[in-house]
Amino acid sequence: MAKAEDLPPSSVTDTHDLIKSLMIAANDGDVEAELKLGRQYEITYMDAENALKWYTIAANKGHSDAQWYLGNLYESGKLGREMPVEAFKWYLKSAQAGNPKGISSVADHYFIGAGIPRNYLESYAWYSVEAVIGITKNLAREIMDELEEKLGPDHIIRAQNRAVELLNSIENQGG
Repeated sequence: MAKAEDLPPSSVTDTHDLIKSLMIAANDGDVEAELKLGRQYEITYMDAENALKWYTIAANKGHSDAQWYLGNLYESGKLGREMPVEAFKWYLKSAQAGNPKGISSVADHYFIGAGIPRNYLESYAWYSVEAVIGITKNLAREIMDELEEKLGPDHIIRAQNRAVELLNSIENQGG
């Protein structure tokens, strides 16, 4: 079975060869190749429909980066319109798998209410997770400080307990 990581960089001389090689690996079920095909279609060819196809295949196999990119594609409007509810669904799957970009996106969506009702308690909980395992830890802490002013002590304790639940769930899933 062909694998995306088995392709030596020197053997891929142009984008067409890369797509051809990735297509072979993806058709053999290589989830990394499926994700890379999605990226190539989205970035190189600006073909959102084919990107959607390959991201969805990889995302449905549980690939957390593919789930995040799928959410981003739905949110971007590249499919003809912005679809924040569908975007949040995929960001949440990515976050629940421990993907730092997914965690950040979920925290942001709860904070601003994109695709879901605004929920400062959930936002605080997800920013707490981000402060532990995310990619923008300092920014997460700054936003948590802002949220503390909105929530009050009782809600902060509930949000912190929720963050512990989220972290335990992510850890149990191997994230």
